[in-house]
Amino acid sequence: MGIGVADRSKFFLPEDEESLMRFKHNLFEEEFNLMYHLRQGYEDILDMPTFERKWMIDRFVEQKKKEEESIKKSGKKTMGRPRKYG
Repeated sequence: MGIGVADRSKFFLPEDEESLMRFKHNLFEEEFNLMYHLRQGYEDILDMPTFERKWMIDRFVEQKKKEEESIKKSGKKTMGRPRKYG
């Protein structure tokens, strides 16, 4: 059973269909990323408050950036001169 247009404002949902579809798409992306990358269960994600879900995603992105920077730094130290191919 869907939520009618009149009921959407009670849940802070967008009023028009295009905005609602973008909202749902973003929500599904968050759910997928938490399940796929952080191996969270679907029920756990649904039980998570919005602010906590957002924090988890932001923290994951921050961690991956730190790891990437660390890999770049360590790669520069060990690579020496660039190789020539061809």
